[in-house]
Amino acid sequence: MPQNNRTPSKVLEKIKDIGDLPVMTATIRQITHLEKQETSSAADLAQVILKDLALTTRVLKLANSVYYNWSQKEITTVSRAVVVLGFETVINLSVGVSVLDYFYRSPRSKHLRAHLFVTMFAAIFSRILAERLGFKNFEEVFILTLLNNVGLLMTAYGLPEEFEQIRQMVITGEKGKNTAAKEILGTTFSDLNIELTRFWGFPPTLISELELVNLGSPGIIVTKDDILRSIVACATELFYSLHAREAFWVPRDTKQVMKRYFPALEIPEDQGKALIRRAIHEGKEFLDVLQMEFSPKEFNTLAEEFVAEFPVSEEKAIETPGTLPWWKMSQQQRAQFMKNTMADIDNSIQENVSPNDVLMIAMEGILKGVGFDRVILFLVDRKQKKLRAKAGIGDPLPDDIASLTVDIHDNANDHFNISVREIRPFLVPSVKRPPDRALVNWDLFNQLKGTSFCLLPFSFMRKTIGLFYADRVRSNKPVSDSEFKSLLQFKALIEAAFQLRAKGK
Repeated sequence: MPQNNRTPSKVLEKIKDIGDLPVMTATIRQITHLEKQETSSAADLAQVILKDLALTTRVLKLANSVYYNWSQKEITTVSRAVVVLGFETVINLSVGVSVLDYFYRSPRSKHLRAHLFVTMFAAIFSRILAERLGFKNFEEVFILTLLNNVGLLMTAYGLPEEFEQIRQMVITGEKGKNTAAKEILGTTFSDLNIELTRFWGFPPTLISELELVNLGSPGIIVTKDDILRSIVACATELFYSLHAREAFWVPRDTKQVMKRYFPALEIPEDQGKALIRRAIHEGKEFLDVLQMEFSPKEFNTLAEEFVAEFPVSEEKAIETPGTLPWWKMSQQQRAQFMKNTMADIDNSIQENVSPNDVLMIAMEGILKGVGFDRVILFLVDRKQKKLRAKAGIGDPLPDDIASLTVDIHDNANDHFNISVREIRPFLVPSVKRPPDRALVNWDLFNQLKGTSFCLLPFSFMRKTIGLFYADRVRSNKPVSDSEFKSLLQFKALIEAAFQLRAKGK
């Protein structure tokens, strides 16, 4: 058979020409961009995730699953999820969920279902193995294992006929997967992995590690890089060997795969089997949370000892309050969300979490618990005598939120200046009615267009350090006195966080 001379880019162009090349959402591009920035904070990440309701829902559900939340203390806000699980974990979780979701929800998913599930279970097993072997960045190994199979998934997704030719060459033992791909596509799956991650805008450091992993099993383990390569190769081969219908490596026997890798990784066989069992159970929960249908029948008879007493999940028709927009919550759900958010803030204070992260948790609580369309955090810049917007959640938000500023003057008598000067909360039912009309900051109003809003200042050492602006610019529903009182509950908790940080507790 004559060999093709396509580059990875040409293969992707062919898939793009038939309209099947998925493009990462703006949210995921922003998340991967945050990973590149050394100054990025948990608050920055939470702010980006909260712009995407579907991703917010999945992150909160996974954060509350046994897979991630071993303490089983309910996590209500994305900001708290970032604090508890860690910046890197939530980034990898968000990206991993998006990659899996792209392929699973596609009309062509039937062509790659088996490979998709093998990839997901392998990624979970590699994470468990990496943690067991002392890797500090074991969460990143999860993403590397996913991305190590993305070239294969993309080919099955976009070029099913060519993929079937490659598959037949591999399962008959005629050629290895990369050699077969080179002959049929003119490039290897490994090269496609790298090209796709560049196309999707993943960080250069992650791409460099993926290039290392793409080299496959090293044979003899000498360095930590060899261990990483072995972990990913072991996990992928192992779960292909356990699948009922798909085998992409020779040997396909699970016992041979374990015999090849476990001794080299210094994993006793009984411990290795326990880790496989754990990966299958955690993987099932992972799929339940993502609402991806899966059955133990996906595994072959070799996997029977690992899927014994496989947990059967029940359908949950009721959404948890934290995953709903506020206008879909009942009054009882909003009250429960408020209670949970207060607990999140209290736990964060006890754990000496950064006040900035506490502010983000509070911002989510105000948005959903009290019920607003958007909430914007302003901080006081006393040197420049300005009130500056630092973060915001909800919709709509200005493209450049940092452009929202208010000049602070001792004799200025608008709502914002009075709130900063007197540490005074405001409930403004309508900017069109007296006495509020005379106190409107019209420059800011022309940017935000909020005809009814609330201001909640917070202070330290009797000086205002910032305030929350909240409105219902879309729904135009008036804020009741009881809702305003609920809003005031956040003030004491926020100020407690700053006081404890100042005392060094």
